[in-house]
Amino acid sequence: MRYTVQRPVVMWIETEIESAEDYNQALDLADQKFAKGDYVEIEMTSAIDYERYWIQDETGKEFHL
Repeated sequence: MRYTVQRPVVMWIETEIESAEDYNQALDLADQKFAKGDYVEIEMTSAIDYERYWIQDETGKEFHL
């Protein structure tokens, strides 16, 4: 049987906030920019999660490990 196997990867992204009253506001504004796709990916920051898998067999059955 044929299987497709995936692992999650975390990639850090960055955006600039020009003016915020405090870090909570900076986080809120950053989340808005992230949602719009207004960010850059930071090179060499990806990390593979070797503890988690997503698997699907050729019949479409999914397994989450």
